[in-house]
Amino acid sequence: MILRQLFFLVFCLLSYQTVVAQQLPMRLAQTYMEQFQYNAAIEVYESILEKEPDNLEAKIQLAEAYRKTKQTKEAEFWYSQIVFNPDIDPINYLYYAYMLQRNGKCSIAKQWFQKYAKAVPDDLRGQFQARSCDYMKELMSKNSDLYEVNRLWFNSVGDDFSPTFYGDGIVITSDRNEALFTKKSAGWGEKSFLNLFYLRMAPSDNQFNTSCNFIFTKPKLIDTPINSAFHDASAVYSDDGQEVFFTRSGTAESLIGKSDVQYLQLYYSRIMRGNWIEPVALPFNGGQYSVAHPALSPDGKYLFFSSDMPGGYGGMDLYKIERIQNRWGEPINLGRQVNSEGYEVFPTCDRSGRLYFASDGGIGLGGLDIYFTEQIQDKSWSTPENMGFPINTVADDFSIIFNNEGTCGYFSSNRAGGTGGDDIYSFVKNAATLQILVYDKQTRQPLNKVQIEEDCNNYSFLTNSEGKIVIDMLLNRCCNFKATVDGYDNQMVQGCTEFLNPGQNVYIEIPMQQQVVFSLQGSLFDEYTGLPINNASINLQNDCGAIVQTLQTDASGLFNFELEAECCYTIKAHHKEYTNIVQATYCTKDLNNSKQFSSKLYLKPRQP
Repeated sequence: MILRQLFFLVFCLLSYQTVVAQQLPMRLAQTYMEQFQYNAAIEVYESILEKEPDNLEAKIQLAEAYRKTKQTKEAEFWYSQIVFNPDIDPINYLYYAYMLQRNGKCSIAKQWFQKYAKAVPDDLRGQFQARSCDYMKELMSKNSDLYEVNRLWFNSVGDDFSPTFYGDGIVITSDRNEALFTKKSAGWGEKSFLNLFYLRMAPSDNQFNTSCNFIFTKPKLIDTPINSAFHDASAVYSDDGQEVFFTRSGTAESLIGKSDVQYLQLYYSRIMRGNWIEPVALPFNGGQYSVAHPALSPDGKYLFFSSDMPGGYGGMDLYKIERIQNRWGEPINLGRQVNSEGYEVFPTCDRSGRLYFASDGGIGLGGLDIYFTEQIQDKSWSTPENMGFPINTVADDFSIIFNNEGTCGYFSSNRAGGTGGDDIYSFVKNAATLQILVYDKQTRQPLNKVQIEEDCNNYSFLTNSEGKIVIDMLLNRCCNFKATVDGYDNQMVQGCTEFLNPGQNVYIEIPMQQQVVFSLQGSLFDEYTGLPINNASINLQNDCGAIVQTLQTDASGLFNFELEAECCYTIKAHHKEYTNIVQATYCTKDLNNSKQFSSKLYLKPRQP
């Protein structure tokens, strides 16, 4: 008896130790995931799956780690191993579709986007991304000849992104190993911490120079206190160069191995007595959410940023906040028109006030695509417009900036053919900006949702609530623009960009004339009884070609005719049980507005 009990205790102890031994690698891998050390997590999960090939949780986390490190082919493979499990979270359908899309398998991706849309109908990403495959050809071609894109020489083997203008050059974010401080690994594949670097630029004498006609000096690490021992990234400077807003993350405690999630925060500094003061955290940062990627409106009155604060629509939303005499108002979400269930990040403003941002939640080519939107009179925002190829690709494209003239600029991308992870590219815009205003000719009120079709590329657009569309149009070209909307006559105007310079504006107005509609509605009655006459013949003739129309009255004695403009009409009514024929005349000549004529006719019945 005692031996049996002893054996049982030993057996339980060994079983417990076996279970603990099996759980330890999963716990270790999860710790790596929480610390954003995804490459370390990948090694552990792969070792687990070598021993336990059916471990579903390890497969899910391995797919997630590969997705987070943008290893799309590996992520696609592991998502394909889990999405057919009936108990899997549907979000994995979406992630699998994203990886297929990024790897050029749009037709298969569409099926999984649709499956996700069916499983989670309230998340519009499934619907939008399923439609992306249908719009792929248009997005690849509509702007393909408007922009010349080139990768810049100063990109490193790491990540280089978020260019911003400052002084006589640009400031970029990079994790290249040239730090002021001895920084520990930041996780995310054991990369170095991010720093801000300055590159002075000077005009180039080479007319074929592709860097927006500028040449750059070697990137120089910005001094303290802007750069610190933590992540410092995504800066924006005021026009006078006296203020800077930037993103920072990390604390002293997090650098010694704690696994707490580190939230991004916005910091501010300004020049005092010739030096930058110690940066301060902005008061609307959150303790349990991130606030990042600052952008200033042209007048410096508003700050735009991205955040996952409570009350948003998805992963990260765009917000704006007003600054009044160095005090901040309340953050305002830009709304459902701009934000999606996905990520809206890296906002920037051009000199006209147009807001650019990156999103993975709209109809796009894959990954993060760059869109633009404009604020309209009622303080809402226009429908975001995808910039198309070559600015956007199937990879992540984000952080675009324009020079003051809008003729060229820079953006970030991790597209194929780069130097490292994220790289910075220049672009030159070989186009003018065409602004079309559509309005009612009589009232001069703007017309919303007017369809504009152009005949150069056979694209169509819809006007916003201000009656406007803004598009880029290739230089030295003339196109016809046809405006169509219910209740108005179609109108066509021509727009040309001949003899213009890149970035110049062309303004076109399309006054819409309301359709003039004429009709005749009548009734036929018995002269004695006053009752309606059914099945009487009504003949209509005009003096514009003697067109004859005949119809029969209904049980209520009613009849209706549509009339043409600039004609006089005669109607005649008769019925076999009535002796007389009655007639009346109506004219539409010289009438500029729609009109409905009314007629009451009476017939005398035959005597018995």
